[in-house]
Amino acid sequence: MWYLDYYDYPEYLHTTPAYMEGWETHPVPKSVWHVTRGGVVMGPLRGREVPFKILPPLEAGWRREHRLVAVSQSNDFSMGLCSCGKVFIDGYLYWSDYERKSEMVGWKDVAALATGPETVLALRKDGRVLAPGYKKSAPFFSWCNIVQLSVGESAKLGLCEDGTVRAVGDECIEREVASWHDIVQVSAGDKYVLGVRSDGTVAYADVGYEEYACDVSGWTDIVQVSAGPYHVAGLRRDGTVVVAECEMYWEFMEDVACLDVGEWQDVTQVCAGNGITAALRADGWVLVAVSAGEHAGERVEVPFGAVAISVNRHYEGNDEVLALDAQGHAFSGLVSFEGLPWDNWNAE
Repeated sequence: MWYLDYYDYPEYLHTTPAYMEGWETHPVPKSVWHVTRGGVVMGPLRGREVPFKILPPLEAGWRREHRLVAVSQSNDFSMGLCSCGKVFIDGYLYWSDYERKSEMVGWKDVAALATGPETVLALRKDGRVLAPGYKKSAPFFSWCNIVQLSVGESAKLGLCEDGTVRAVGDECIEREVASWHDIVQVSAGDKYVLGVRSDGTVAYADVGYEEYACDVSGWTDIVQVSAGPYHVAGLRRDGTVVVAECEMYWEFMEDVACLDVGEWQDVTQVCAGNGITAALRADGWVLVAVSAGEHAGERVEVPFGAVAISVNRHYEGNDEVLALDAQGHAFSGLVSFEGLPWDNWNAE
């Protein structure tokens, strides 16, 4: 687990041979801390500096005063947002893992997270955007008054306070999204993006490939949408769920189990992934319909007591659901959320 205290996760010391050749494969002793490079705290291994920041341990009582308030996942990593505005991460950011994590453990005042293919965006409380590894000339660093972010394969979206949407990525999507207004929520899929209007209809834009298009033109009374690679889930105001698939769905999926959600009721959040649709019910139960992976064809209802959920949208077969409970514990699983190590994220 990538805590602010690095020493809880020594496995990172031997996952990248190019960095680790000749280094110790155990946690850095706290006695060897020293300050270099303009006050950045670093730690040496056999006389060499590690390529990431090593921060002091959390102050006494910190874990009793803070908890996770949001979770998000993508590719090979999952993230949690703490009530203090800092972030936690578990997994491997394979595009410069150490450097990106070194940036993120120093983030402050984060209000929301958005994860996508090889990308992490964070929304600060002042409406500005953070992104590890990007040059400061990246367009989204100039965005302001943002209230929600979403990351997809073809575009990154920022919902503005005035109901307009900013987009960076595919030119077709950027052009279409520029005309959107009165939007209250956005979601970016692989080849298309969606925005929920205040009247309950859905705005749609894609990269121009007909086989990836999802028809949501007839949807009404929608309060939230979630875009997966090949299908979209929408939550109606009455707590029911609707889905729409693109033509490419039938190229990659062996069955349609994740589209069969017609009887779900009292839903408060939906998530569409790669061959998986998940929903959070008002009583905290997690509902899952799966078309791919180990649990293909299954429909599961877990009496978990969750307050938020997330699914991996990007890899077929990764039918994992990440759930957050009211006490700030995060758990990973599908059939059962018990006995898993995600409660290490809880700041207690």
